[in-house]
Amino acid sequence: MLLSKLDKEGVNYVFRSTKLHPTAAGEILYTQGENALDVYVAQSGRYQATVLSADGVTPQLLREFGPGDGFGSFELLRSDMKRQTTLTVLEAGAVWVVPRKVFDSKLRKAPAPAPSLMEKVRSVQAFSHLAPEQHILLARAAKTVDLDKGQTLYNVGDAACDLYA
Repeated sequence: MLLSKLDKEGVNYVFRSTKLHPTAAGEILYTQGENALDVYVAQSGRYQATVLSADGVTPQLLREFGPGDGFGSFELLRSDMKRQTTLTVLEAGAVWVVPRKVFDSKLRKAPAPAPSLMEKVRSVQAFSHLAPEQHILLARAAKTVDLDKGQTLYNVGDAACDLYA
């Protein structure tokens, strides 16, 4: 998916610039709070993203990843953003490591958000003070979620990973 919008020259540049890194069970690829330097794409193995709970000590599982999944790109969207999660290897395998400079030069461009989603983001009072460019960034990260009556969005004590409006 990361490569879908690139021309052949761009794809070749990304392939030449990435390295295959073998991973071992228990290895930590990155830690919550550190600088984000790379994006990863799993070739094989299993990986988990955790975040520290409110006590600052206990890790909470957010998601597991497997072959074909990418992780670590969110924090590269802003140069000052730190890692939001810790990524640990559950089952040995290998990941392709895409350096920040490659991500910034070839992969960072997100598609334009749908006009209907832009209108929804602009209509949220909490976002009214934001600049138009910030509305675009929010809309690119947002998605519409259909809910059933009585459906639980989150529970007390869950990690705060999403914003609902």
